[in-house]
Amino acid sequence: MLLRDLLRPIVGARSGWTSLRLSPSAKIKKSRSASGTTQTANARNAHHLRHLLTQQKVRSSDRRVQFIGLDRYLEAGGTIERDLFDHDDEVGYLNDRVLVDKLVQERVDEITTRLKAEGWSWVEYFPEADYWKRLNSFDRLDGKSAEEEATLHVELDALAYKEDLSEQEQKREAEINARLEELEAAKGEFTDEQKARAGVLFVLGYNGELTFHYGLVERVSKARRDADSAQVQNNGSVQELSGALLADLTRQRTVAIRAELASRPDVALVAITHHLAAHSLYEPQGEVPSALLLRNSEYLDLRGTEESKAMARLQELEATIGGQLPPIDELWNWLCKQPQETILKLLAVALARTVTAVQLPTDRADCGKLTGAHALAAALGLDMANWWTPDGDHYLARVKREQIFAAIEDATGAPVDATFQSLKKKDLVQKAETLLAGKRWVPLELR
Repeated sequence: MLLRDLLRPIVGARSGWTSLRLSPSAKIKKSRSASGTTQTANARNAHHLRHLLTQQKVRSSDRRVQFIGLDRYLEAGGTIERDLFDHDDEVGYLNDRVLVDKLVQERVDEITTRLKAEGWSWVEYFPEADYWKRLNSFDRLDGKSAEEEATLHVELDALAYKEDLSEQEQKREAEINARLEELEAAKGEFTDEQKARAGVLFVLGYNGELTFHYGLVERVSKARRDADSAQVQNNGSVQELSGALLADLTRQRTVAIRAELASRPDVALVAITHHLAAHSLYEPQGEVPSALLLRNSEYLDLRGTEESKAMARLQELEATIGGQLPPIDELWNWLCKQPQETILKLLAVALARTVTAVQLPTDRADCGKLTGAHALAAALGLDMANWWTPDGDHYLARVKREQIFAAIEDATGAPVDATFQSLKKKDLVQKAETLLAGKRWVPLELR
């Protein structure tokens, strides 16, 4: 039975419905209701009717459609339907859900083939809602420095100085920006040896764009990690950090998570939905595994982070979005007029300010906020080496000599020079700071 036949007894024979089979260049016109009275009367039921009649269809704004492109769907023989409830800026519904999924899989296969041809050991695609746990099962290798990135920035800057770009130059500009995003996600290029033992996970975001996670290797199991930790402790090379130092380190981690989250609307949407659902739709819990504190968190003690890279990045993002906001009494109406992309960017920046991952001496390691912080960090692909370095004043001078030796061995992969054993603490700290520079080493508490 056709969709219009299902609709006719509900909205009346005079309500228009159009079924179109179009070429990519065809114009899709909205059908109009012949009766303003009938249209007004049925407006109250628009949402319910649309739900009933389009359950097996795909809205044109669906991320899968944005990913494959409407032209590709139409070229493959797909059709589109519109109804009297559509807005002027909506294309309507794609009738063939199976075809949409087939085209998505074709594009995924194309990307997978390209990445494997680049030398990656494995490539996986995951739906957005399902991939967090999978991503959390991996560690990420550090890529080598990417000379390509510097070259691309030079080319992009040259294009920026031109007043009018040709069509070819505009296309090249888009290609450069896309490649820079890939390099940012990869955190540099990887050697052939690294690719041979690592893989890539990619996911389709809410706006139809892909997010890539490169250089992933299977994470060591908890049992093995605990065994290794116990062995190291038995050797006397690692001891627990002081409560004050642990709090300071996790303050840095809190600000780093905030900085990452502020530029990831997709993760922000998941985080706030998780938080609200956990509080509203479940039986009352003693603790909810969430790192969000949904009230003014300016009082949160983050001393020591004022000059950090993460704080600078967070303030930059806040200044950018804050400069667009109207007076607070106009905020609601302003938001109602904004596109979804703007709303989601604002959500990410605002929500970032609510993150708390500071571990105080009174906090259990498995308490709700820290469990939530670990999950959030995994979803963001947080790498603290991008935001923190083990300098003398803030870390090395505050740990024991045995912990400094363990850090040097862990970072360099070589035994500590025997002469270091006789150094005074101040000299040892200076030596260690030099040896750790550029090694991207962070303590276990920040991994």
